[in-house]
Formats: sequence, structure tokens, C-alpha cells
Amino acid sequence: LDAERVLLEIYTSGSSGAPKAITKTVAQLDAELAALQTRWPGDSASAVLATVSHQHFYGLVVALLWPFSAGRSFDARICEFPEDIIQRGAAHKRFTLVSSPSHLARFSPAFDWQALAGHCDAAFSSAAPLRRADSMQASALLAAPLREIYGSSETGAIAWRCQQEANADAAWH
Repeated sequence: LDAERVLLEIYTSGSSGAPKAITKTVAQLDAELAALQTRWPGDSASAVLATVSHQHFYGLVVALLWPFSAGRSFDARICEFPEDIIQRGAAHKRFTLVSSPSHLARFSPAFDWQALAGHCDAAFSSAAPLRRADSMQASALLAAPLREIYGSSETGAIAWRCQQEANADAAWH
């Protein structure tokens, strides 16, 4: 495909005014996917589960286009509840979770997270800031690193961080 060809037109939420159209070229999407794959190549046998829809730019890029371009399997069904993550995650030998702060904040130790022991490679969060307490709890319950991605529809992913118990104020990279 022509690198400058517009492949996608998305719209901002309008939170800072009226929604506006943003176009993404083949080159822009390819660069974002290459950056994700270079930073976190992951295990090609690790299926991708998501709580975010492909109708959100973050969900489209990280939960659909990235695994597709990397040759990884992904579950087409959205995990609406923590129980869905546990059930579907346990069905895969390895999985990566693409989620959001609102979903991660609903993780409760009361659920049977032991069913996922050794299954989760990593979790990603974006779309809003993630409270430190929620990050620590979700990472512990999944027994996997939780990486926050900072960006926007206009810029794509521009920074990331991984909050750790030993690092009270994790820096953005």
C-alpha cells in the first residue's frame, strides 16, 4: 500500500469541543505498530484479550491491529467483566490483556484469580490515568506487569510507564 494513503478516519470524543476528524495514513499506523512490537515483542503464542472495543482508537491499535500484524491470535469478544477475563484467560495457555482503568479498578481479590496463575504475560491500560492502588492490585492479581500507555487519537502512543511497588512515583518513558 502507498505509505501516504489515508487508511483510517477517526473522530475525537469532543471532550475539548466539537468532535473532529483525524486521518491516519498507512505510514502512521505502521510506525505505531512497529513501535509497539519493538518495545514489547511478547510471545507470539500469547493470545490477546481485551476489555476495550476496537471502536476506540486504543482498542483498534493495541487489541486488534497489533496482534493481527504480529501474527498473534486475539479473542474477538470483549471481556466486559472480570469474570470474563478469568474464564477466557484460563482457556489460553498464555494471554495478554488490553484494558482500561475503569475495568482494572473493578478487579477484586474475591474473584478466582488463581485460575490464571502463570497464564498472563502482561496487561496494558490506556484511555485515562490509572490510580496507583488499582495498578498494584491488578498487576498482583494477574501476576503480570501492567503497562500504562499515554497518548491520544491525534498522537497515538507517546509514553508508557509501569508502576511498581518499589517505585512510588513511576516515571513516564
